[in-house]
Amino acid sequence: MSENKNKPAQWKSEEQRMARKARLAEMKSKDGGKKQIRTANPLTRLITIIVLVIALLVTSLWAIVRSGLPHRELVAVAIGDHTLSAVDINYYYYQQLASYGLDPTNPETKATLDAPSGMEGFKTNADFIKDQAIQQLREDVLLAEQAALKGLSLSAEESESVENYISGMAANATKEGKSLDNFLAAAYGTGMNEKVLRRCVDRMLLADLFAQDKISAFTHTDEDLQKAYDKTPEQYDLIDYRVFYHAANIKTEATEAEKTKAMEISRKAADNMLTKITDEASFRSQSVVYAADADKEAYRDDDISLNRSKYYSNISPSQVRDWLFEADRATGDKAVIESTSGYYVVMFLNRTKGEFEQVNVRHILTVARNGTATTEQITAAKQKAEKILADYQAGEQTEEAFAELAKQNSEDGNAAQGGLYEGVYKGQMVTEFEDWCFNPARKTGDTGIVQTDFGFHVMYYVGTNGVDWKIRTRDLLNSEAYQQYLEELGTQNPYTIRSFGFRFVG
Repeated sequence: MSENKNKPAQWKSEEQRMARKARLAEMKSKDGGKKQIRTANPLTRLITIIVLVIALLVTSLWAIVRSGLPHRELVAVAIGDHTLSAVDINYYYYQQLASYGLDPTNPETKATLDAPSGMEGFKTNADFIKDQAIQQLREDVLLAEQAALKGLSLSAEESESVENYISGMAANATKEGKSLDNFLAAAYGTGMNEKVLRRCVDRMLLADLFAQDKISAFTHTDEDLQKAYDKTPEQYDLIDYRVFYHAANIKTEATEAEKTKAMEISRKAADNMLTKITDEASFRSQSVVYAADADKEAYRDDDISLNRSKYYSNISPSQVRDWLFEADRATGDKAVIESTSGYYVVMFLNRTKGEFEQVNVRHILTVARNGTATTEQITAAKQKAEKILADYQAGEQTEEAFAELAKQNSEDGNAAQGGLYEGVYKGQMVTEFEDWCFNPARKTGDTGIVQTDFGFHVMYYVGTNGVDWKIRTRDLLNSEAYQQYLEELGTQNPYTIRSFGFRFVG
């Protein structure tokens, strides 16, 4: 029965085939309505077809490249068991360019990147920067993998920070009249879009999360800390000293002879000042005498020649730092020290080991800058600080309550963190702020108001954070141990460039 049903369809198909055959025969006949188009040269026709095909292929390929598809899909580098595309590398490459002050849209940048690097293993500057980008990518990929293996994940707050970051990028894109993806492509290279950016940011945050977890897991005995201190005590000790700079009056187009003369004048002034200094009081008064008119008030009223509790890394230039940290330096020692364009007059006051406790504090700033704020603005800032403290005292009087007030009222950059400063050490903050923090009688829960050059600070004392030199030596040992861990992780997971996909990096 099935054959009978198929016969009509077969007959109809045959009829249609015969009809087409007849129409073709008619078109080929002498009197047909449609005639064949001929070219004078078959080779010319073939070349034309080939050119058209190539043009279509080139146009299509160019459109594909501009879309960023190869940048996202082709493997550019393999790291251990991971394969990454050009957009993953470009996320770090473009950040590296920015850190060097290079704008990829500037023609001069291309010349800089194409220039010889002068470093072994890297033909051009671009090659070197791309290697740096890959190494940073490798570190984040491997650390994020370790985070996943340990079951670490982003907190709600961290996930919210990603959303806020993306929202900020979208807002900037709108301001420039661009779509978000076009804006991201301009910032991080062709192929970057919101989906890829989220992947890169999430991976980076997970890597940071594991890094913090790894560093906090290192342990060191008191003996370890003491050995680290004894090895390089200058890294942890604090210096009190006075300094005044005699700048040589060297004009931009000065000749060598003119530079030499200007330096001689500067040296003579420094030597004269040194002979008149017998103690701290005379150093301070002579600083006022030798200061430029615009600076005399600062030297007289603010005593800016005095530097208290400065660490080795915080002192410049190196000539002054090295002199201050010489092992046999004694209180009252003074000297004239040459720099590249003038002379420093320096007096050593004291060197101490950081035996003090670092502290944690919260504060709420109401801005009223000395020198720019009017009397009315200073009064208003003070009244606002007093009201905030009164509101706190009328409430629960807990650290959490104070932190909430800081989020709502502080005009400082750490308002979002509840005004928290952790690990405050001597010499870090302005004098009035530090004097309040390091008052020996200070105890957890203490509050008060402190006025500085920035305005009024409503203070909350959280507590101590540990002995300064021990914290610093522990941080150093942790850093060394962590760097060793990273080196071992990198050695175990070398990266391999896939040349076809790597051409889309940069």
